[in-house]
Amino acid sequence: ESEDLGKPTHHKRTFPISPEDFFIRFFTSRIPGDDVLHEFSVGLKGVTDLSDSGWSDRGCCLERKVKFTQALEYMIGPSSCVMNQEITAARPDKRTIHIKCCSYSRELPYGDSFNTEYLLTVREGAHAGECEVSSSVWLKWLKSLWGMKGMIENNARPRQEDTLVRMLKFFETVRTER
Repeated sequence: ESEDLGKPTHHKRTFPISPEDFFIRFFTSRIPGDDVLHEFSVGLKGVTDLSDSGWSDRGCCLERKVKFTQALEYMIGPSSCVMNQEITAARPDKRTIHIKCCSYSRELPYGDSFNTEYLLTVREGAHAGECEVSSSVWLKWLKSLWGMKGMIENNARPRQEDTLVRMLKFFETVRTER
């Protein structure tokens, strides 16, 4: 994971809760699949058949696996694909939580060549009782793709960045409603 920490930050937000409360509030629940992250995912356009393993303790971190069908809007190719997400949460120190997500679909053209990944870094804020959340997004290349890499980068990464911005805005509205 250490190589992922040097990725550029794309978005920052401050929440009036501690890093622990941020994680508990938005990523956990007593019932698997009944947390705010799940609620956000189900509300995304074209997402159906969402299943969630819930969190399991791997010793070094917590891990969660999510699977869903995503409708596609391409003129050629499949009309939908199964997406897989592997989410880990780790505490590198007392002030920070890292939430990393690896998303992939092997059903997409060239889908076996890359993963879309993001890292949310949740740190204690400048003031007591708040946290700063920063996000980084990148593509992890599994195979070389001469000529297609730029087109995939220009499509997949901005979509993931947009989804993260919408997710953090959704978290802000939910925080004030509940």
